[in-house]
Amino acid sequence: MTNKWNAKMYIIGFTAMLGGLLILFIVSPKGTFSQFENRTLQNKVTFSLEALVDKSFAEDTEEYLSDQFPFRQQWFMVKSIAEQARLMTVNNGIIHGDNGYLFEPMEEPIWGDVEKYVDSINKFQSNFANTHMSLLLAPTSVEMYPQYLPKWSTSFSQKLTNETIQSYLSTDINFIDGIGALQPHVADENNLYFRNDHHWTSYGAYYAYAQYMTSLGIEPIALDELQPTTVSNNFLGSYDTKGQFWGAQADQIVAFANPWFSSHMFIADDESTTDSLYYDSFLDVKDQYSYYLGGVHALMTITNEPINGQTEKQPEIDKLLVIKDSYAHNFIPLLVNHAREIHVVDPRYYNGSMKAYMEQEQFDEVLLLYNTPTFITERSLLNLKK
Repeated sequence: MTNKWNAKMYIIGFTAMLGGLLILFIVSPKGTFSQFENRTLQNKVTFSLEALVDKSFAEDTEEYLSDQFPFRQQWFMVKSIAEQARLMTVNNGIIHGDNGYLFEPMEEPIWGDVEKYVDSINKFQSNFANTHMSLLLAPTSVEMYPQYLPKWSTSFSQKLTNETIQSYLSTDINFIDGIGALQPHVADENNLYFRNDHHWTSYGAYYAYAQYMTSLGIEPIALDELQPTTVSNNFLGSYDTKGQFWGAQADQIVAFANPWFSSHMFIADDESTTDSLYYDSFLDVKDQYSYYLGGVHALMTITNEPINGQTEKQPEIDKLLVIKDSYAHNFIPLLVNHAREIHVVDPRYYNGSMKAYMEQEQFDEVLLLYNTPTFITERSLLNLKK
């Protein structure tokens, strides 16, 4: 009798717990951005027959349930404490490497999806054959610093991935492999990547920028002309947040001064304007990387004018469009030395027609800039065909 009663109590307790979690899930406010994880959360799921067939509806639903789960941050922290107590060197997909580096391995792409994304870019380019277009794929730190990884760790080759993407890409599109641009500088004094964040540093962005300019036949600004300034010494980024390892080494945030042009930025999202590409207010919060450009926006326009009427250097590009992920945020401040006007679009948040925007603005140059792990999963690239 006692055993049956205990079994019933277990069932009742378990059911009550599930019911409580369900009620919490329903009534709790749904977040749009996680300061803890420093990323946008899946906060809605849109049903369509197309999404059902290509399985994106199921994937979005799973991501929504995960991102909006009650007490998500607290569960992360409990799991981290438990894992480190067991002397584990991986937590929430983040690997604790040597020299203070944290890494996130890349899984093998779903090649059929990647081919669709590249096909969308190819069709986008074919609609504007008279506009020069480039695709720059940036590696992440796990590709560039394998010497700091534990011997047991594995990450799919971003070099092979980039080569495969290039093979899908139209020959009319200028391809820049960021691995080749950064490889000669991995042993430099200045880190190319943050130790505890998924982005590259301003120095990593610089070498990719230099390669891009060179591919256009434009001389890049020399590094020593950019007057680097350290604006923060206590940056703990997304890998630190997600991995929750003890004793993380803080990184520096570095900004470059533009020697030739001053910039005026218009953010279409909230119709705000600013005369700086840098936001000091973000240096006082967790998301310090948003110091660059003020974080993620759907659409921005940056106009550049010679400083104090200087005329010895003229912009080589009249109107440039950058279609990007967040790797572009410390890359774009380098472009203002070469373009009179820069439009910046993030397809993840821009709801308009890219085709219509291209026809309206008549760009001279288009750059698509993504890090490789983001590119291979970025379904918003399919919107370029619309």
